[in-house]
Amino acid sequence: MRFEKLSCAISILCFFAQPAVAQGPTPIKIGYVDVNAVVSKSPQFEAVVKSLEQEFTARRKSIRDKELALAQLQEKLQKEGRTMSTEAARKLEDQIVTQDREVRWQKSILEDDYKRQHNRMMAELESEISKTIAALVKKDGYDLVLTEGVVLPSERVNLTDDVLAELKNSAGKKK
Repeated sequence: MRFEKLSCAISILCFFAQPAVAQGPTPIKIGYVDVNAVVSKSPQFEAVVKSLEQEFTARRKSIRDKELALAQLQEKLQKEGRTMSTEAARKLEDQIVTQDREVRWQKSILEDDYKRQHNRMMAELESEISKTIAALVKKDGYDLVLTEGVVLPSERVNLTDDVLAELKNSAGKKK
């Protein structure tokens, strides 16, 4: 995923958001956000998964139905191929090849469409998470927020639950 870019942007944003604070006698306020946990536990992610499922279920079912029809043709050729005329067997083989190509082509298109839509929706979610973190940083006056490379953050600096709460609030407002 593009969380590396997101974490870098958030870190830079947080670091330069209030440079005067770091120069004064006030201690630097540092926080940590587990972006992967935020993504996987956010209601927006659940909405992305549900939306993708709804959008692609009918096409997947159509492809499965065509695969079953293809399997039936292959079974027919295997069982009756020896007793068929050469011409009928050849026509059936050609039909199997054509349907197999069609199924593979439709699967490929479905996978490409799914990936493209998934990436688009995840980019929107990442943007929303980034904006939520930036708003939390501004509201609570953080000088630096880290998103990766932290082994064991203490509860005092872990902002993950706060970000999740903000996302849940914004998801509730959208409904």
